[in-house]
Amino acid sequence: MRKLPNSTGSDSSGETSGDSRSVEAIASAKQFYKELISKANSVSIKLLFKIYGVRVDEYNKKTNCPFPDHNDKTPSFIYYPETNSFYCHGCKAGTRAVDFIVHMEGLARAKAAARVMELCGEDASEDNEFETADYGERLEIIMDFSNFIRVFIQSYPEDNKALAHIEKTAAIFDVMNTKYKTIDNATLKELVVKLKKKGSAYKPCPML
Repeated sequence: MRKLPNSTGSDSSGETSGDSRSVEAIASAKQFYKELISKANSVSIKLLFKIYGVRVDEYNKKTNCPFPDHNDKTPSFIYYPETNSFYCHGCKAGTRAVDFIVHMEGLARAKAAARVMELCGEDASEDNEFETADYGERLEIIMDFSNFIRVFIQSYPEDNKALAHIEKTAAIFDVMNTKYKTIDNATLKELVVKLKKKGSAYKPCPML
C-alpha cells in the first residue's frame, strides 16, 4: 500500500513519502490513478486535437503550440501518429494524451486523465470498467477518503491505537475498491461515508 501524501494538492500517480509515523493505506487509490492514466493515454491524441481545435499540417505533422502559456510564433509542436504522442520543441512539453490536457488546462495528471476519459474515454478501449462520465467523480471520492485518512493520522501522530484503528478502516476501503472494482460511484460514496463515521468514532484514552 502506498504512503499517504503530505499535501491534499498532490494527486499524481507516483508515491509520495509521508511522515515517518504515517501508516500505509489506500493501495487502491494508487492503482486507480495508474489505471486511469494508462487508459487515458491510450486515447488517440487526434481526438483531443479535434476537440480543442488543433490543426496539424497533414504532411509535416507540425503546428504552432496550442498551449496557453506558450506564445509560439513558428510551428514547433509536432504530432507523431506512429506513437500516438506529441512534443513541442519550443516549450519542451510532451508526450501523451494526459500531458496534452495537463498543459492545455493546467490540471494535475490524475485530474487531466479523468478529463480525457470524460471527453473521449469510450474510444480508449472496449472494456472500460466505468462510464466515461464517472471517472472524475470516482477520482474525487478516492481523494476525499485519502484526505480523511491523512488528517486523522496528523491528529494522532503518537497514538499507536489510533493508527491501528485507521489502518483497519483503510483496509476495508482497499478490499472493497480493489476486489469489487465494478461497484458504482454511488455505492463507493456510501462506503466512504460509513468508513469516515467508523474512523471518526475513535476516542483516545484519557491522559492519566
